[in-house]
This record gives sequence, C-alpha cells and structure tokens, in this order.
Amino acid sequence: ISLGGEGKIRVYYSTTNKADKSRADVANLQKLLERKEIHKRPDFEPLIPVDLMDKPDREAVFKKAGVRHLPIVFIDDVYTGDYDTCVELEKSGKLDVLLKYNQAPKKPGRR
Repeated sequence: ISLGGEGKIRVYYSTTNKADKSRADVANLQKLLERKEIHKRPDFEPLIPVDLMDKPDREAVFKKAGVRHLPIVFIDDVYTGDYDTCVELEKSGKLDVLLKYNQAPKKPGRR
C-alpha cells in the first residue's frame, strides 16, 4: 500500500480525540519536530487530520501502519511509530537517521 508519501514526512492525528494523552502526544510530537526544524523542510507536510479524510483513505493509513493509535508518523511512506516511539528513537539517536531519508539525493558525480 502506498499512501503517496514517498520522500515525505507525514503525521496523521485526530482532531476529535478528547483523550488527554492523545492530545498531549500530538502537541509534544509537533514540538519535537519543530525543535528539529522539520517544519521548514520541503519534504514535511502539515499534520493531517484523519477524521477529515475519506473513510477509505483513513483506513489505508491505519492498515499501512498496522495500528489505529494516533498520532501516526510516516517517514518516506514507512510507518515510523507514534509519539512514544519517536521519543525513544530520539533518545537513541535513530530519529535523526530516519529523518535523513528525506534529504534531497546528491547529484550524480558529487560525493
């Protein structure tokens, strides 16, 4: 399944979830990404509210992620995890490695 996010950083979330943890996770994930200045990169797309998507598109997001727990992060159309997973990846230094997937490819002949 392709969500059309190849070469993109996408975060799916819910605008209607009233659970405090879910709302806090979205806000904290956004802060984490802003600290990394992801929002300034051309491969970052603004947060995508799943509850405003057509049902088949929303279900495709959940199916590709293999979970329904939001927020859901995809990097280069690969499920990366939720907020807690991103925090663990950040602590281990692996989030930066994943985020580099979306950097512009080097031009041929340049190293």
